[in-house]
Amino acid sequence: MNSQEFIVRDVKTPVKSDYENDLNWLCESLGFVSNRDSEKTGAKIFCSIVRANSSGIKSEDIAKECEITKGNVIHHLSKYLRAGLVIRDKNKYYLRSRSIEKSLHEMELDLLRTIQKITNIAKEIDKELGYIDR
Repeated sequence: MNSQEFIVRDVKTPVKSDYENDLNWLCESLGFVSNRDSEKTGAKIFCSIVRANSSGIKSEDIAKECEITKGNVIHHLSKYLRAGLVIRDKNKYYLRSRSIEKSLHEMELDLLRTIQKITNIAKEIDKELGYIDR
């Protein structure tokens, strides 16, 4: 994976727990749904990927299922790909792992590896500048 980018927001947990509310919350928490996205397009696209997970789904099929343009689908898919939550194999999109939870865990591990790299460089900079650990 070359470069990952995602947002983590502390969003109030939905009062009513159901599949749709929980997926909307998850997408909002990860920055895939914004206030401007009144139709919750990002969440609809993610739902399509989740439902089709083991067989994968084409962007054209997502567009038909969600009744949105293919361009809009590609825009949202690129966010999921960049975040590392979704993968593309040939012309189909899948969750990164067998489940949402496992996919999120893989993202968490990616984040920890990235933070470790950044920390190692920061330590070298601190050493070069003569900063002392307290």
